[in-house]
Amino acid sequence: MNKIIIMKSSPLRIISCYLFVPSTVSFTILSHSSRSNIRNHRKGSFSDVLLSLSSDDDESSFISSEEERMEYVRELQKTFYTTSNKNEDDEYEDSDTKNMIVNEQTGLIKNLPLWRVGWVELPGRANCLNVHESEYTHMFETILNSQDEGPFYVGHLYIPGGFQSALQEKNLEGEKRFELKNYKDELLDDRRFTQERSKVIGTLMRISDYRRRKDGKLTLLVHPIERFAVTNVVQQFPYSVADVQLLPDFEKNSDGKSREMAVRETFQYMSYEHDTEVKLPLPVDDPYVDSNIEFQLNDFSKILPFAHYSKDDSTIQQQDSKEQEDNDTNVVSNESSSLQLEKQGILSLPPFIADFSKLLPFATPFFSSNNKDDDSVEEQKVENMNVDNDNDSEELEKQLENGGLIALPPFIAGPESVNRRSLDSSTLERMIWNELDEFCRITQFTLPEEIRCLMPPSCTELKTINPPAQFLSNKYPMERRRRRLSYSAPSLLERTGGFDRMTFRQMWFNTPGTRSRLAVVLERFELINGLIRDNQPQQQGASKHDEEEDDDLFGQFE
Repeated sequence: MNKIIIMKSSPLRIISCYLFVPSTVSFTILSHSSRSNIRNHRKGSFSDVLLSLSSDDDESSFISSEEERMEYVRELQKTFYTTSNKNEDDEYEDSDTKNMIVNEQTGLIKNLPLWRVGWVELPGRANCLNVHESEYTHMFETILNSQDEGPFYVGHLYIPGGFQSALQEKNLEGEKRFELKNYKDELLDDRRFTQERSKVIGTLMRISDYRRRKDGKLTLLVHPIERFAVTNVVQQFPYSVADVQLLPDFEKNSDGKSREMAVRETFQYMSYEHDTEVKLPLPVDDPYVDSNIEFQLNDFSKILPFAHYSKDDSTIQQQDSKEQEDNDTNVVSNESSSLQLEKQGILSLPPFIADFSKLLPFATPFFSSNNKDDDSVEEQKVENMNVDNDNDSEELEKQLENGGLIALPPFIAGPESVNRRSLDSSTLERMIWNELDEFCRITQFTLPEEIRCLMPPSCTELKTINPPAQFLSNKYPMERRRRRLSYSAPSLLERTGGFDRMTFRQMWFNTPGTRSRLAVVLERFELINGLIRDNQPQQQGASKHDEEEDDDLFGQFE
């Protein structure tokens, strides 16, 4: 019989040992399995854990030992992540145990754990995360056990190549491109224009639902809420933690609203904009879902890739009352699930819509890029000299714009392109719906309900797009509806070009505000619609796909 003795190991390593030792090995804890000993270990006096391993080829014995092993794991997890009985004088002071603090008045979030991966998440979308790395299962368990009930939050930050990029250069000397930085340090580094780097502007996500798996993995339903800028790095590893400042769209600040007022709106309408009744299509009768359960993509397509609005607008009124009360008292994989669905043909456009990069009659990129020519870099260096690292009087938004971290995408001077940057939001919204109607007509694309519900009730001239099953509440602000449209409509364009999708999404993410984003969306749709009309097969105009084929295009979302 083989034996392993772990001396003064952290609880995370003990749990990881259980989770990732081959399943043909059985475990028995011979001592120190009580809550008190675990707490003593956190204070540095947990001396050893003795694990007994034995090989057994008998199938029934294997199943029994596997269940016993995972039962020990879950008991360790429950003990380690319990916070209600933690003493104030506890000497275990790792930064990843510090509670997150969310200020819903100012938008400042302290100790926000970061999910740094190789894709970009935009507000208004939805995604399912399959968490299996030990660092991130530990991170999410820490979040989920930080309080008795939600909302639970996590930060999402794009890093090319995923978190492995940061791990690979962890012990290397010299400049680290994928090391987490705050936005001020990034503004002072001119190399951000010439190389791929970890981003400093990310997305606050709400964990709307979750299931623990019997094999130790986690499945989570997340909804991106609002973008943020990293203001202070708390820790780099084993997972990143940072202080961040929420970054609402800029127009809110120019219309007499302070950033604080815009932040309060983010939380005020969160329950209406992200229906809390939408849950993972997984069993709820067992706290630990069977690891062998088959995920049905059609079931997941009903909750992805866009967030659902609540059918009950009473939350808006309740939040209005809360906000008034606050004012009166001066209360200051992982691969994206949507990409998996597209591979199954659920999120696909007709085949004749191909790589439009081959059809563009000009060299201007379809999206904005971090790469700039030498002259632009030299000009930016001069601007960076004016960035005062200690000047708190300058608006955060202005610093980001001056430093190029927030930027208006370039205008593409195509055959039918018109610069729309001077139009007001109301006009832009109406014109976008007309272009969406044309897009659906020539592609025979069925617009999902989650986008159709953003249609203004007065928009009655559309010929192809049917009205939504239910319009949004009249208590819901028009500017919030337009904001959601400015993030959601570009998702249709992701499938019409040969460009990098994450760079494409980052472009919309880095656009200053709703009006400017709507203008660029309109310009891109006018361009794409023109290209489709000029290059679609001739028989396309003479015949239509049958109704069944139409329903395959986002039909599961209706």
